[in-house]
Amino acid sequence: MKQIFVLALATVLSLTSPMVLAENSACGIEDIMIGIDNLNKVTINDYDCRYIDFTQPGQTAACNNGFTQGSHIDCNDGLISLVTTGAGRRYSNCRGAPGISCNIRTDPVCCSPV
Repeated sequence: MKQIFVLALATVLSLTSPMVLAENSACGIEDIMIGIDNLNKVTINDYDCRYIDFTQPGQTAACNNGFTQGSHIDCNDGLISLVTTGAGRRYSNCRGAPGISCNIRTDPVCCSPV
């Protein structure tokens, strides 16, 4: 009986795990989320929390920093004013995020498409 329960539990967990692990950004559906992640790097994520771009670990300044996929963040008085991804998409109207998601641990910011 114990083996049947364990097998049933394993089956249920294998079917539900992808749903449990799925995470969406705390930002709007068209927005990107920028922040410092658990590996101490600046990341740019889409709504599904997929990486758009990131800096090398330890590079925690978003403004004018080198992103691995060619993204660039322009700042005005230390605030993000424009994000241009390596693919050429542009985002502005950046503001503090309403929550933390996408493995971002500090300084979450949402930016909307231009």
